[in-house]
Amino acid sequence: GAEWTGMGDPHAANAYLLENDRAMPAVRNFAWIDPQGLVVYSSLKEHIGRDLSDRADYRAILEGREYQVTDLIISRTTGEPIFVVTRGIRDNRGRLQGIVFAAVDPKRLSSIIGFERSGSGNIVLIDRAGRLVFSHPGVDLGWDERVMVDDCPIIGEALLGREVSGIGPDVLGKGVSGFALSPVSPFGWVAGASRPE
Repeated sequence: GAEWTGMGDPHAANAYLLENDRAMPAVRNFAWIDPQGLVVYSSLKEHIGRDLSDRADYRAILEGREYQVTDLIISRTTGEPIFVVTRGIRDNRGRLQGIVFAAVDPKRLSSIIGFERSGSGNIVLIDRAGRLVFSHPGVDLGWDERVMVDDCPIIGEALLGREVSGIGPDVLGKGVSGFALSPVSPFGWVAGASRPE
């Protein structure tokens, strides 16, 4: 999206958030959080004034991280699975001016990374907890059914930072598949592709 240069200008921050909200279809909500953890501006007006200082991603930015990506979580607003990307905005002296917060709806990622694979193949994203974040084609799974690492231990190897491939049970339970899994650094997720044997 557009580079935000309106440090300290609330109207510039609001315009930036609204512009990027339209440009990123997978983002459910953009927000600007002040250094104390309060939502000052949001593409969802009902979020303005919320205190997010109890969130681990907020604390990581406060402690100096440039950005943070959460694992899949349940949205406090909708009860649906989301993940959150936060990025600290600092002045030229390194002082935190605020945090850009983007809640991403993984179902909407198909418009960005959902390409068709031959032979009924699929692609997946798995978070640090071994939970399925995204698959294409999509599957409708409950929260507990999303934990893939228990049914496919090879995912654990990829979560440890190893590229793995082979033939075995498909992570989505589609029988036996050829697959490849690769770590997604620097935030510790795994990307995978497979197709039926």
